Amino acid sequence: MKTRFEFVNSDPNKLLAMVNFLETLGVARSELRPRLQIKLRKDEWTDRVKELEEYWSNLLNIPLSQFRKPSVRWGLRSSRSKFGTLSIRVYNTFLLDLFAFWENTVLRPLPISPPPEGHGFPGNASSAGSKPVLRPTLTG
Repeated sequence: MKTRFEFVNSDPNKLLAMVNFLETLGVARSELRPRLQIKLRKDEWTDRVKELEEYWSNLLNIPLSQFRKPSVRWGLRSSRSKFGTLSIRVYNTFLLDLFAFWENTVLRPLPISPPPEGHGFPGNASSAGSKPVLRPTLTG
């Protein structure tokens, strides 16, 4: 069984902080598998995807060859984030256990307030840019 840790956000500072934090925990950048997620209008040019992947690659110092296939949704309006949303995935049992421990011991006692009206729930694409989304998951 593989263990997957995934961090999703649209804030460049939060993503850079997470990549640096993962490095501090001993996770090499070569283990990270980023994926761009973006919503574009039909009239937007598709070079925007390549431009954004290059932006994230340069910012995080992760080669484009490590990026997974981007997820592009077409709609009436663009994403709220001009950088799209980036998910950073790494298969690492230690990270999964560490964040599960934090969630169950440190974060669980914290009261969770409902999201602002019209912003979905934490973890939904509609709120991914406002708060970090941690997705520790088990995959088979």
